[in-house]
This record gives sequence, structure tokens and C-alpha cells, in this order.
Amino acid sequence: MMQAFKIKKNGRILDYLKTEIIDLDKIRAHFSKKFEVKDIRQPGRHIIANIIKGGKKYILKLASTEGIGARTESEALWNKEFNKYSKSDIFRVPKNLDEGYYQGLYFLIIEKFNGPHLSTLRGGNNIVDEYIEKIIDFSEHIQTLPLNIPVNDAIEESDAGKWFVAKSKSWYVNIDSDVVNKYNVDRLLQIVEAGASKLAEKPRHGDFTPWHMIALENGGIGLIDGEHAHSQGIEYYDIAYFIQRLFAVIDRRDQAEKILDELKKRKYGMAKLKTVLASRAIGGFNDEFMAPVPNYEKAQEFSEFIRAL
Repeated sequence: MMQAFKIKKNGRILDYLKTEIIDLDKIRAHFSKKFEVKDIRQPGRHIIANIIKGGKKYILKLASTEGIGARTESEALWNKEFNKYSKSDIFRVPKNLDEGYYQGLYFLIIEKFNGPHLSTLRGGNNIVDEYIEKIIDFSEHIQTLPLNIPVNDAIEESDAGKWFVAKSKSWYVNIDSDVVNKYNVDRLLQIVEAGASKLAEKPRHGDFTPWHMIALENGGIGLIDGEHAHSQGIEYYDIAYFIQRLFAVIDRRDQAEKILDELKKRKYGMAKLKTVLASRAIGGFNDEFMAPVPNYEKAQEFSEFIRAL
């Protein structure tokens, strides 16, 4: 079990990457007792179903393992905390309808947002350009909320800056040493270690990406999948995460640069932002190292991009 993907629950250490295949017919039969189940599938770590109750549409997320369930419980808490404190109708997070356990596996039922996602993965057209200012505003809105979401990753650090460094190191040590040496990943870690103490503690969503954002009918943004949310984040994390995902996953450097230009207009501290982006660059190398067929080209391009800031 890799340190970067461990989670704590009731004193136990669990793996939240481990996935198991679940019998979808049995799950459909179980939830059909209370809901109209329109479709059900297992695209990855969760079983996902579109369900209807009282004429309203909801999403069912059932974790396929105990570790994934512990992570999904963080999402449920994030939804509760955000909706407790945020009064915005422009920046939305799903409300929870129900939660519980099915044969020991955690499930969460949330409201379904109608509208297109802001992204198309791996290139293609997307509508990020139309929402750049609102995306940044959303990340700033999250940082103003007095959320109480404990960290449950298996990293023993109470200080936000130290936790941030430890998490970055957990990605770093997971990467093969040949990759670290070839692409000078150690330089990224040096940037993180040098700048972390200057970052203020702020709450974060933790997986702030275009494919987790939905364009709402009122012109706002619906943000889903808060599994990695917690209160002990560091400032700029969500918007830095968004920039890295745009650049390295969707391959839209142009949009990443537009966001960076807007942040400069807003007088963001570039040294602080570079620190957070360096951590995300390490995470990008770790993502590629774990991929079935690694391709480090974009990870390297992104690391060179932030070193030039």
C-alpha cells in the first residue's frame, strides 16, 4: 500500500485506490425498493447510478471497497459543510439526500446537477474560457468558508504547511528514482520545501477540475466529487490544481495561461502560487508513473512552465 494513497478510519489504515468488481444486478434490486433506478454502471472505484425519487433526479455513489468508502464519507461531509455555510446560488455543491451502507460498503445519494461539464478530457472543445473568472471566484469562495472537515489521510502532521510538504513527498517517493533523476523532480520538491511555510491555512475542495464542474442554468457552477476536501489545506491549492489539470491532462496550455494572467491581475503572490504548482507538478509525475503506459512529456512541459514563473 503506497503512503500517498492511504486513509485512516477508526484507527485502521486503508487503501483508497483498491477497487473490486460488484454485482450490479443485486445493487439495482436493492435500491429499486426505494428509488427508480434508471441506469447503473461501474466506471471505476464507485458504482454509479442515476435514480429518481418523487420526480427528482439524484446520483447514487456506492464505494466498491472500504477504503474508497472512507474517502467518499469525506465527500458527504464536504457537501454538508459547504451547504451549511455557503449562501451562494452561483457556486453550488450537491446536497445530500441519503447515506448508509450496503453489505458493509458506504453509499452516498446526492442531488444531480443538470448541465454540461466544463471540460472534454484529453483535448477537444470545452467551455472553460467562458467561466475563467467564475472558476477563480469559486476557488476564492471556498477559502472564505469556516469549514470543519478533518484530514483523514495517513499523514501525521497537524500543521497545514508541514502536511502539504509531507503529501508532496509521498508522491515524490513513489516515483522511480530513474524518472526523478531524468526529469529533475527533486528541484520541484526543493521549491515546495522552501516556500511551504509562507502559505496560509485554507480549506480546499482538493479535486478542483473542469470535469468536476457543471455549467448551471443560472450561469453558475456546480462542483461535485469533494472526496479530497478538508479544512487543513493551504491557500491557492484549488486553483493551482485546476491549472495543472488543464495544462497536463486536458492539454490546454492556452487556458492555463489565461487563468495565470487573471491571477496576476488579481495580485496573487506568484512565489506562493509557484510553490503550490510545484507540488502539483510532482503529483503529475506520480500520476504518469502509475499509468499503464507512462508518458512524461506533459509532466515535464508543465514543470518547465512553472520553473519559469
